[in-house]
Amino acid sequence: MNIDFKKILMTTDNLGGIWTYTMELLSEIDKKGIKTALAIMGAPLSANQKKQLSAFKNIKVYFGDFKLEWMEDPWEDIDEAGEWLLNIRDEFHPDIIHLSCFSFASLNWGVPVVTVAHSDVISWWRAVIKHPHPKRLNEYFKRVQYGLENSTAVVAPSKSMMKNINEIYGSFKNEKVIYNGRCKPKSSIRIKEKMIFSLGKLWDTAKNISVIVNAAPMLKWKVRIAGNLLNQVAEEFSIHGNVDYVGNLTPEKVFENLDRASVFVLPAKYEPFGLSPLEAGLCGCALVLGDIDSFREI
Repeated sequence: MNIDFKKILMTTDNLGGIWTYTMELLSEIDKKGIKTALAIMGAPLSANQKKQLSAFKNIKVYFGDFKLEWMEDPWEDIDEAGEWLLNIRDEFHPDIIHLSCFSFASLNWGVPVVTVAHSDVISWWRAVIKHPHPKRLNEYFKRVQYGLENSTAVVAPSKSMMKNINEIYGSFKNEKVIYNGRCKPKSSIRIKEKMIFSLGKLWDTAKNISVIVNAAPMLKWKVRIAGNLLNQVAEEFSIHGNVDYVGNLTPEKVFENLDRASVFVLPAKYEPFGLSPLEAGLCGCALVLGDIDSFREI
């Protein structure tokens, strides 16, 4: 699929790795002078996220206060968000659509649609819960499958993730695995510390952070954990001792901690790619990771 495009409409959310992926992709698109309408859903933008967006010259930002499709009972919001996105299309007139949400691929866009399978609730359920998905996820399954079937192209960040998508939803005419990339800022830190670092969406059971927390009292080195807790409280991560919870860090602070850490740990049960291990590897950390297909592949 070769498309000469000058304007792109891109959806994203700002709750995890998809935001990092979007910022990396935008940095290259922006350099080429391609105009982008960025439709953001999820939480209100943080000060740091606003700062990141201000660095781009060729984007127009739209924010929609809508639930994401993996959240509880999202479908009224998803339908409203679909209308909102089509209004952005009519205003912006993009040449191509780049989606991080499966459901929106079934909209009548009128231009090519690339859907990126960053993650998926059904494959998450199989890997983490290890049972068939419950009936309450049938609507999710139906919408995701319909969206994938209506995509011009389907992209996954690993062969492992594409295999998951194919096993659950079938094969699609234009499939491609495109590994995620990450740029590391320059650092003046040259000496590693006796510190173990972990990072992720700490509310996500798949990250398996409790393994690190429970092991921390037996370790001689300090354990530092960063990430978004959402409804959890920080005390849960420090109750066993030897754990320093440092909150939701800016990208600069993440790389600063990785530059100092000697070991990065993420015993994940499910991870379609894993940006944080990639970042840790760039910073020279020894990696202790969950034994899952995607980590072995990457």
